[in-house]
Amino acid sequence: MTAIRLQQFYTIVVVTWLVVLLTGCSTQSVATEPAATGDLTQPTVTAEPDIVSYLPQSTNGYQYEDFHIYDEGLGYSVRYSRSGESVHKADFYIWPVDDSVIPLEHKEKVYQVAKWSLQDIVSAQDAGLYSNIDILSSREVNSGGFVFIVIKLRLVQENLALYSLLVVTEHQGHFVKARLTLKDNDTNRARKDTEGFINNMFNVILSYLAQTSV
Repeated sequence: MTAIRLQQFYTIVVVTWLVVLLTGCSTQSVATEPAATGDLTQPTVTAEPDIVSYLPQSTNGYQYEDFHIYDEGLGYSVRYSRSGESVHKADFYIWPVDDSVIPLEHKEKVYQVAKWSLQDIVSAQDAGLYSNIDILSSREVNSGGFVFIVIKLRLVQENLALYSLLVVTEHQGHFVKARLTLKDNDTNRARKDTEGFINNMFNVILSYLAQTSV
């Protein structure tokens, strides 16, 4: 599989409707997408998903931490944390593409899940979990036939300023979303290891889906 080198792509696409979501569009949460907040809810099922044995226990300075399985149809997520950094988590969500968007082309599906993911974040702000959400940048990345939407955000949670990297795509009838969050400062915004880690994890996850999906 062609490596997904997000940081090496220079094509920037201004996704204007993503910004519109934060300035007045509907923020109704979509039932087909798991919660996008930093805190994972309690799992409804305890059986470990098969992908856990396929994923690395450690990579790029990150350590595998836990998994959660959501209600039927909403898939599962896995969490990694950065060694030595208390506020540095990465959650990877994998769930089946909803029937309503199956007829769409790959790129349209990816844009739809990006919209849903931002709606979840805005809904979390409306519920008081976040404040001062600001989209710093958004771009479309194309690699090896895959379309990715990469969104960088700033938000505040419990009086702590956070920098969050959101990356979504679709493959083999599944949506895949990464949400990496750490303290917001100039140093963390300039880091390249965060995207390198997400790059490696997407390669592993998409390879797993290619081997196991029918």
